[in-house]
Amino acid sequence: MTEISRGFWLAVERYGRLLVRLLRRLAGRLRAGMRKGVEPRQLKLREQITVGEKRIVAIVDCGEESFLIGCTTQSVSLLAKLPARHEFTDHLADHYEMAEVQ
Repeated sequence: MTEISRGFWLAVERYGRLLVRLLRRLAGRLRAGMRKGVEPRQLKLREQITVGEKRIVAIVDCGEESFLIGCTTQSVSLLAKLPARHEFTDHLADHYEMAEVQ
């Protein structure tokens, strides 16, 4: 075997082992996510912005509902309960249609 082909096959073996380890890790994570009795997360952070030093305004989805919350280092406050997404987009569409008419 030539020196080049030997180096090639050693690299293939090394990367093959790495690929096998990555695939095993991925398979383990998929199995963990698909366990019986594990429900999908209901609470999701949709968007957040920083509005000052250590102050955040965020949109949080909880199931089918959405909330606008304000966060500081000392507290979390509910600012508003947002309308459902499809209702909100319908509202925006109506608003822009009215703006074009005027």
